[in-house]
Amino acid sequence: INVAEAEKLTTTTSLQYGAIAYYCDEDGSLIVPGDLNQGLSVKVCVEPESINVVNIEKITDFTWTSSTGVIQYAVGADGLASNSFTVVDCTTLANKCSFESLFVASFFQEIPMSVSSTGKVYLQFATSTRNLQEDYNKYATSDGKKSATISIVHTPSFGMPNMM
Repeated sequence: INVAEAEKLTTTTSLQYGAIAYYCDEDGSLIVPGDLNQGLSVKVCVEPESINVVNIEKITDFTWTSSTGVIQYAVGADGLASNSFTVVDCTTLANKCSFESLFVASFFQEIPMSVSSTGKVYLQFATSTRNLQEDYNKYATSDGKKSATISIVHTPSFGMPNMM
């Protein structure tokens, strides 16, 4: 039996992949947040823009910021909740992570105002093998290393009503 080595071509390519963050309900569906009142929580879902190409490895460093300068940490650098007012979930929703926060009372001291969140999303390739576009009998494979990208995401601001 003659076994010939397969054609080997090494190419390094740099591609940019991103993620999006949006307000969502318990099922991960997009919602437009209404007025936030003290005692209600807000949930943010994060997912890759290219779902079949990259997966979320983890979300980190998410903070809530009000237009009046109040900051509340939600997700730490380790990907875990920063406090007991936030729940982080990267397992329930398929290829999405979410975090849900209850705002501390200081967010409600100066009303009306707006609130938004910012954080990092670590992405990795979904598979190590893919078909080449030119020849579907050939495959591109990775060297087994996880390639990751970091995407900074922001949620749109939403308002808190004037309660006076």
